[in-house]
Amino acid sequence: MRRFILLTVTLFSLLSCEEDIKFSSPSVQGLKNDVFWRATNSKVSILSDGTFLLEAYTATETLTLQTTSIIEQSYILGTTVNNTAVFVRNESGKVIRYITGNEIGNGQITIVEYDEINKTISGNFKCNVKNIDVDASSESNVNFQQGVFYKVPISVSIP
Repeated sequence: MRRFILLTVTLFSLLSCEEDIKFSSPSVQGLKNDVFWRATNSKVSILSDGTFLLEAYTATETLTLQTTSIIEQSYILGTTVNNTAVFVRNESGKVIRYITGNEIGNGQITIVEYDEINKTISGNFKCNVKNIDVDASSESNVNFQQGVFYKVPISVSIP
């Protein structure tokens, strides 16, 4: 009887094991104020002047990253209005905007791979975006670290 119970427990243990892997491709994610953040939807647009524009969305937030080009290199944030990060939070109908710009905030966007064949783009980012809306109840700064965008599809490419 003891063998039967041991055999049954072993059999159920082996049969109940399952590999449940979820792939995140495409994905935009990172640490927002040291808490894991992941977009539920994202897209990339390449404008006629070569500007790279990535938009990543959650139910109440939008992160937009913009660089002057899609060339695989690093772009510094906080020194010009051409390379920027914008974070928008919608809290109960109240919109709060955080940005980088000319001497506002800081950070870096690095484009690692531009796949012309599959029309995707990958890279990483980090930024400190500053609150530009005067509201004492909102955070003055939002920090993104270890940000990654991976194989985000290019949905609009304007020649």
